[in-house]
Amino acid sequence: MKEEIQKAIDLLLANGYEITPPQTIDEVCNDFEQWWNLYNKKRGKDKCQKRWARMTKKERQACMAATPAYVRSITDKQFQKDPFTYLNGRCWQDEIIDPYGNTEQRTAVEFATKAAAIMFQANESLYVDGEIGNASYKVMQQTSNKFSVLKKGMSGNAVKVMQTYLINLGYLDSVADGGFGAVTKAAVIKFQKDNGLYADGEAGIKTLSVLYMK
Repeated sequence: MKEEIQKAIDLLLANGYEITPPQTIDEVCNDFEQWWNLYNKKRGKDKCQKRWARMTKKERQACMAATPAYVRSITDKQFQKDPFTYLNGRCWQDEIIDPYGNTEQRTAVEFATKAAAIMFQANESLYVDGEIGNASYKVMQQTSNKFSVLKKGMSGNAVKVMQTYLINLGYLDSVADGGFGAVTKAAVIKFQKDNGLYADGEAGIKTLSVLYMK
């Protein structure tokens, strides 16, 4: 799939289309995966990914920004457009009625909810996607565990998920092994400093909320 996306990028460049700034194959793939996770209806992923690769960066950003509101506006996904139709028809440009109020309120709710969902899923060793599906909801009903701060000396899936995010953002140059050692602590401190957070090397709710929204 990466080879096909690179061919699409090369073809665009050869025909005078500007990709600003130039993006690597991995960046395009990562953008698409983020959008794919946002869109409820899962169908024709390969075709959608090829269409995504032909979109400009501005189009992808606009699509990414509009998709959550579209998904919320049609709660029953059987009535949602096929993902390829949504992309190919530039449906992110359509006017929709957003169940939330203003954009700032909507964004705050989305960020807080997704970050909390990711933290819960990581702590409970569930599939981590930031969405509360049936599996996550069932565990949520059964558990009374509270979130604990991740710090040096701890280990487990929650630490591994955090390390994965740090690696993807370039703060950690090692394998996500689930062990919170000195190297991981240094990476957390660097991330906290770069994002205006209290830099103590311990990953609490504030630190992880910012990390998981990157």
